[in-house]
Amino acid sequence: MGITLVNKNASGTTWDVTATATTYTCTLGGTQTAGNLVVVWARNTSTSRSWASATDSIGGNTWSGAGGDYSANWGSASMQVGHSVLAVGGAGMVVTVTISGGNTGGANAGCAEFSSTTGWPASPLDSVLGNGGTTEATWTSGSITTTQAEDVIIAFSHDGSSNRTVTKDTGYSDIVIPSTTSGIFHDEYKVTSSTFSGTVAFTPNTTVAAWGMVAASFKNNPATANRRVIMVS
Repeated sequence: MGITLVNKNASGTTWDVTATATTYTCTLGGTQTAGNLVVVWARNTSTSRSWASATDSIGGNTWSGAGGDYSANWGSASMQVGHSVLAVGGAGMVVTVTISGGNTGGANAGCAEFSSTTGWPASPLDSVLGNGGTTEATWTSGSITTTQAEDVIIAFSHDGSSNRTVTKDTGYSDIVIPSTTSGIFHDEYKVTSSTFSGTVAFTPNTTVAAWGMVAASFKNNPATANRRVIMVS
């Protein structure tokens, strides 16, 4: 497959809980490369919040505008996601997301950088949807449908309880491997090899009072098939 996770939250085992009243930050490990896709997502325990804008510490990159790629609220959870196809690379990028309305409770942000052997289009978002509930034994995202065989699907969750462990969906890999005391959040991804239509599911070890979950897929440039031209004289 041509899509590869190359960098993610520098902390590795925890999320960047550096929220103020209006902003969230996420620091990527390693060195970021121009042309790669960076996806950042945020969540908090305030309601009626949405993505306002994003910037990064390197500069010269364009991020999702007002509303992001997706902003939604369920119960006490507010969740947002956005992206940038980097025009400028550099080391240790810090992405800052500004949330409209600010935050009055716990919050954090996650981020990941993906390379593609075929590159990324200017508008790589393919499909995104979220879902939320109260006491369901399984959490499912809204149904998403990819438009090509190879996409990267990113799913992330938020719930209202601490010390939660979560079983990821089949075929997915962790982005951040949480400690046993921070299972309130979970992030995972999968690179598809065929078109996908459906939901992503997480299974918590116990039911919770409230939860939210978002799945977003991003498409790379499709591979160009090799063609042979035969000339007949």
